[in-house]
Amino acid sequence: MHSVRVMFFTITDEVKNQLKECFTYWNGRTVNELATELMYDDTKTAMNHNVFTVGNYYFNGVGHISVDYERVLKNGFSGIIKDAENALANLDKGCPDSIEKTHFLNAVIITSKAAIRYSERFAVLAEKMAAEERDMKRAQELRVIAANCRKVPANPAENFYEALQSFWFVQAIIQIESNGHSISPHAF
Repeated sequence: MHSVRVMFFTITDEVKNQLKECFTYWNGRTVNELATELMYDDTKTAMNHNVFTVGNYYFNGVGHISVDYERVLKNGFSGIIKDAENALANLDKGCPDSIEKTHFLNAVIITSKAAIRYSERFAVLAEKMAAEERDMKRAQELRVIAANCRKVPANPAENFYEALQSFWFVQAIIQIESNGHSISPHAF
Protein backbone atom coordinates (compact mmCIF):
# COMPACT_ATOMS: atom_id res chain seq x y z
CA MET A 1 0.00 0.00 0.00
CA HIS A 2 1.32 3.42 -0.95
CA SER A 3 1.03 6.39 1.30
CA VAL A 4 -0.05 9.70 -0.13
CA ARG A 5 1.75 12.81 0.95
CA VAL A 6 -0.36 15.95 0.82
CA MET A 7 1.42 19.20 0.11
CA PHE A 8 -0.15 22.51 1.03
CA PHE A 9 0.48 25.84 -0.62
CA THR A 10 -0.27 28.76 1.63
CA ILE A 11 0.04 32.47 1.04
CA THR A 12 -0.13 35.35 3.44
CA ASP A 13 -3.00 37.83 3.60
CA GLU A 14 -0.58 40.48 2.30
CA VAL A 15 0.14 38.41 -0.81
CA LYS A 16 -3.59 37.72 -1.26
CA ASN A 17 -4.26 41.46 -1.22
CA GLN A 18 -1.47 42.08 -3.73
CA LEU A 19 -2.95 39.43 -6.03
CA LYS A 20 -6.40 41.02 -5.73
CA GLU A 21 -4.87 44.35 -6.78
CA CYS A 22 -3.26 42.66 -9.80
CA PHE A 23 -6.56 41.05 -10.77
CA THR A 24 -8.30 44.43 -10.54
CA TYR A 25 -5.64 46.07 -12.70
CA TRP A 26 -5.80 43.40 -15.41
CA ASN A 27 -9.62 43.29 -15.58
CA GLY A 28 -10.42 44.25 -19.18
CA ARG A 29 -6.73 44.48 -20.16
CA THR A 30 -5.78 40.86 -20.83
CA VAL A 31 -4.70 39.58 -24.22
CA ASN A 32 -7.79 37.41 -24.55
CA GLU A 33 -10.12 40.30 -23.71
CA LEU A 34 -8.40 42.57 -26.24
CA ALA A 35 -8.40 39.86 -28.91
CA THR A 36 -12.08 39.07 -28.32
CA GLU A 37 -12.95 42.75 -28.47
CA LEU A 38 -11.34 42.99 -31.92
CA MET A 39 -13.26 40.00 -33.33
CA TYR A 40 -16.29 40.27 -35.59
CA ASP A 41 -19.59 39.46 -33.91
CA ASP A 42 -20.01 36.42 -36.21
CA THR A 43 -16.66 35.10 -35.01
CA LYS A 44 -17.65 35.46 -31.35
CA THR A 45 -20.97 33.74 -32.07
CA ALA A 46 -19.18 30.82 -33.75
CA MET A 47 -16.81 30.52 -30.79
CA ASN A 48 -19.70 30.59 -28.32
CA HIS A 49 -21.32 27.72 -30.26
CA ASN A 50 -18.08 25.68 -30.18
CA VAL A 51 -17.51 25.89 -33.93
CA PHE A 52 -13.86 26.59 -33.13
CA THR A 53 -11.70 27.90 -30.32
CA VAL A 54 -8.77 30.25 -30.16
CA GLY A 55 -8.14 29.52 -26.50
CA ASN A 56 -4.71 28.11 -27.20
CA TYR A 57 -3.65 31.44 -28.66
CA TYR A 58 -4.99 33.37 -25.70
CA PHE A 59 -2.69 31.66 -23.26
CA ASN A 60 0.31 30.50 -25.30
CA GLY A 61 2.38 31.75 -28.16
CA VAL A 62 1.25 30.64 -31.56
CA GLY A 63 4.13 28.18 -31.92
CA HIS A 64 4.77 26.29 -35.14
CA ILE A 65 7.46 28.73 -36.18
CA SER A 66 10.83 28.26 -37.80
CA VAL A 67 13.48 30.44 -36.22
CA ASP A 68 16.50 31.85 -38.05
CA TYR A 69 19.06 30.59 -35.52
CA GLU A 70 21.80 31.03 -38.11
CA ARG A 71 21.24 34.79 -38.19
CA VAL A 72 21.74 35.03 -34.43
CA LEU A 73 24.82 32.79 -34.58
CA LYS A 74 26.38 34.82 -37.41
CA ASN A 75 25.34 38.37 -36.42
CA GLY A 76 24.36 38.23 -32.76
CA PHE A 77 21.49 40.31 -31.43
CA SER A 78 23.72 43.40 -31.63
CA GLY A 79 23.93 42.87 -35.39
CA ILE A 80 20.19 42.37 -35.58
CA ILE A 81 19.68 45.62 -33.65
CA LYS A 82 22.02 47.44 -36.02
CA ASP A 83 20.15 46.07 -39.06
CA ALA A 84 16.80 47.14 -37.57
CA GLU A 85 18.13 50.62 -36.73
CA ASN A 86 19.46 50.99 -40.29
CA ALA A 87 16.13 49.84 -41.71
CA LEU A 88 14.34 52.40 -39.50
CA ALA A 89 16.66 55.18 -40.63
CA ASN A 90 16.11 54.29 -44.31
CA LEU A 91 12.36 53.74 -44.05
CA ASP A 92 10.29 55.67 -46.60
CA LYS A 93 7.90 57.51 -44.30
CA GLY A 94 5.65 58.23 -47.27
CA CYS A 95 5.01 54.52 -47.79
CA PRO A 96 1.62 53.37 -46.46
CA ASP A 97 3.29 50.44 -44.66
CA SER A 98 5.83 52.63 -42.85
CA ILE A 99 3.90 52.84 -39.58
CA GLU A 100 3.52 49.07 -39.36
CA LYS A 101 7.18 48.58 -40.33
CA THR A 102 8.26 51.13 -37.70
CA HIS A 103 6.37 49.27 -34.98
CA PHE A 104 7.84 45.96 -36.12
CA LEU A 105 11.42 47.25 -36.26
CA ASN A 106 11.08 48.91 -32.84
CA ALA A 107 9.81 45.59 -31.47
CA VAL A 108 12.84 43.83 -32.99
CA ILE A 109 15.14 46.29 -31.23
CA ILE A 110 13.34 46.03 -27.89
CA THR A 111 13.26 42.22 -27.87
CA SER A 112 16.86 41.92 -29.07
CA LYS A 113 18.02 44.20 -26.24
CA ALA A 114 15.97 42.12 -23.80
CA ALA A 115 17.66 38.92 -25.04
CA ILE A 116 21.06 40.52 -24.43
CA ARG A 117 20.06 41.59 -20.90
CA TYR A 118 18.74 38.08 -20.24
CA SER A 119 22.09 36.52 -21.14
CA GLU A 120 23.93 39.09 -19.02
CA ARG A 121 21.90 38.00 -16.00
CA PHE A 122 23.17 34.45 -16.56
CA ALA A 123 26.73 35.79 -16.80
CA VAL A 124 26.36 37.53 -13.44
CA LEU A 125 24.93 34.38 -11.86
CA ALA A 126 27.70 32.17 -13.29
CA GLU A 127 30.35 34.59 -11.99
CA LYS A 128 28.75 34.58 -8.54
CA MET A 129 28.61 30.78 -8.54
CA ALA A 130 32.26 30.58 -9.67
CA ALA A 131 33.33 32.87 -6.83
CA GLU A 132 31.58 30.62 -4.29
CA GLU A 133 32.66 27.30 -5.85
CA ARG A 134 35.28 25.29 -3.93
CA ASP A 135 36.01 22.86 -6.75
CA MET A 136 38.51 24.71 -8.95
CA LYS A 137 37.60 22.73 -12.07
CA ARG A 138 33.90 23.59 -11.68
CA ALA A 139 34.76 27.21 -10.85
CA GLN A 140 36.69 27.44 -14.13
CA GLU A 141 33.76 25.91 -16.04
CA LEU A 142 31.48 28.54 -14.52
CA ARG A 143 33.87 31.33 -15.53
CA VAL A 144 33.81 30.01 -19.12
CA ILE A 145 30.01 29.93 -19.00
CA ALA A 146 30.00 33.52 -17.72
CA ALA A 147 32.36 34.63 -20.50
CA ASN A 148 30.19 32.90 -23.11
CA CYS A 149 27.04 34.52 -21.71
CA ARG A 150 28.72 37.94 -21.80
CA LYS A 151 29.60 37.42 -25.46
CA VAL A 152 26.64 35.57 -26.96
CA PRO A 153 23.92 35.92 -28.06
CA ALA A 154 24.78 39.64 -28.16
CA ASN A 155 27.62 38.99 -30.60
CA PRO A 156 28.39 36.38 -33.25
CA ALA A 157 29.45 32.95 -32.01
CA GLU A 158 33.07 32.15 -32.85
CA ASN A 159 33.37 28.60 -31.55
CA PHE A 160 31.28 25.53 -30.84
CA TYR A 161 30.57 26.37 -27.18
CA GLU A 162 29.51 29.92 -27.98
CA ALA A 163 27.26 28.59 -30.74
CA LEU A 164 25.64 26.13 -28.33
CA GLN A 165 25.18 28.85 -25.71
CA SER A 166 23.69 31.27 -28.24
CA PHE A 167 21.38 28.60 -29.64
CA TRP A 168 20.25 27.68 -26.12
CA PHE A 169 19.39 31.31 -25.29
CA VAL A 170 17.32 31.71 -28.44
CA GLN A 171 15.49 28.45 -27.75
CA ALA A 172 14.91 29.30 -24.06
CA ILE A 173 13.58 32.78 -24.86
CA ILE A 174 11.14 31.39 -27.42
CA GLN A 175 9.99 28.73 -24.95
CA ILE A 176 9.40 31.41 -22.29
CA GLU A 177 7.47 33.64 -24.69
CA SER A 178 5.38 30.80 -26.08
CA ASN A 179 4.85 29.01 -22.77
CA GLY A 180 6.63 25.97 -24.20
CA HIS A 181 4.05 25.57 -26.95
CA SER A 182 4.97 23.93 -30.26
CA ILE A 183 8.54 25.16 -30.56
CA SER A 184 11.17 22.78 -31.87
CA PRO A 185 14.59 23.45 -33.35
CA HIS A 186 14.91 22.89 -37.07
CA ALA A 187 17.82 22.18 -39.36
CA PHE A 188 19.57 25.06 -41.08
